[in-house]
Amino acid sequence: MSRENKNKMKKKFQNLTLLVFTLICFTSLGQNNMEDVVYLKNGSIIRGIIIEQVPNQSIKLQTKDRNVFVFKYDEIEKITKENLPFNNSNTSSNLTDFKKSGFINISEVSFCPGVGNVKFADYSVKNEDYSFGFRTINGYQVNEHLSLGVGLGIDKYKNVSMLPITFDARATFLKGKVSPVFTANIGYAINLDGEKGGLVINPQIGVKAYISKNIAYLFNIGYKWQGQEVLIPYGYDFYYGYTNKKENAFYQFITISTGFAF
Repeated sequence: MSRENKNKMKKKFQNLTLLVFTLICFTSLGQNNMEDVVYLKNGSIIRGIIIEQVPNQSIKLQTKDRNVFVFKYDEIEKITKENLPFNNSNTSSNLTDFKKSGFINISEVSFCPGVGNVKFADYSVKNEDYSFGFRTINGYQVNEHLSLGVGLGIDKYKNVSMLPITFDARATFLKGKVSPVFTANIGYAINLDGEKGGLVINPQIGVKAYISKNIAYLFNIGYKWQGQEVLIPYGYDFYYGYTNKKENAFYQFITISTGFAF
């Protein structure tokens, strides 16, 4: 074989070696960018690396934060291998660490300054009332977007204390760590100072941000419409002196609340 042919063969061999090496590198890189994904029948999606597998019985999966989960085969919808997600807290790939369903407790504190006028009978006066409150809600998170529950709270106004018992519905718009949330509360507030309470309606808009797997921080701003019975001057009676009568009054408030969902 001539020297020229030998050089050509050597060059072809070098090119082939470089091609094989490149393919190996890309294959390795592709494998490093893959992860195991377990889809459960309850709707949850868990990502990580399968570290143990018992055929037709169970698998053991370790997540990127080194939590280890064991799933039985009858809990699993399917198992796939997928590309690693981008590091974006609002993409669906990072939802595996967040609560998707089950019992939920929401505890909030609030400040509610009065707005507008208070109207009752023939009277209309500026609403200068305000309240500080606390509310806890127990319910069920149906899925990533909806939770339903019943709330019990205490609202301390200038002159009265109210005990609101409400139905609570919350709609989370986005999947991911942070999302806007719409809250609707409606129920009845009991007056703890002897008079009648009244209907309470409190729609809110806010934000929900997960700070751990099962705990989310909440901040909401909204509007509250509160009905209650009030005493107003009625007149002078010869036997009873100055008297009052009871009238239904309707108050409006801006609500500012913050708390946590567990």
